[in-house]
Amino acid sequence: MLGEGDAPGVGMAKKRGSGVAPYVALLVAVIIFVPPVREFFADLIAPLVQLVQDSFQG
Repeated sequence: MLGEGDAPGVGMAKKRGSGVAPYVALLVAVIIFVPPVREFFADLIAPLVQLVQDSFQG
């Protein structure tokens, strides 16, 4: 009975579809561990962070 794979929870990894999470994790890892990419994203996000800070200060 359990050998057939019909029991609940058996073979769940096969049924699960691929999602976006592995790609997001890869992107985050690249941003963290590759300095030129990290600097690029820091330069890209800096104006947004400054805008949010200015909106809360005044």
